This record gives sequence, structure tokens and C-alpha cells, in this order.
Amino acid sequence: LPYKFVGNGKFFIENKCPDFININGEKIPIEVYYRKHKQMFKGNIEAWKNERLEIFGKYGWKLLFFDETQINEDNLLNNL
Repeated sequence: LPYKFVGNGKFFIENKCPDFININGEKIPIEVYYRKHKQMFKGNIEAWKNERLEIFGKYGWKLLFFDETQINEDNLLNNL
């Protein structure tokens, strides 16, 4: 897949670091998250997603999200 891991701080937009970015010239970052963790530390998953969608969207990036229930080969290949 044409994606590179950058979740270690190699890529930021407005102090936000996605987990992966597309390396074929498309502006597609990917966030992979654990729902319970986001609920505990962010309070509301949808609010967290909306904030990131707004920030990345300002720069023309189409952000994709995958939680722990969506991480499997078929789902990833069908959505990427």
C-alpha cells in the first residue's frame, strides 16, 4: 500500500501528527485508534475526529479513521 508510518512525529499539520500518510502524492492521512483510549483521554470520539477533520481539511487533506474493530486485511484493502 502507498502509505508510510509517520506517527513517530515525522509529519505534522498544526501540531497534529497522523499515524500514516499517502506517499503517492495524494493528501490522505490515516488515523488508527483504540476507541476506549480516545473515550478516556479525549472524552468524545466524534469531537476528536471532527477537530482533526477540520484541521487537516483546511490544507486539502482527506483524513481516514480506523478503530481497532476495523483493522483487518479485507477492510483496509477495500477502503484504501
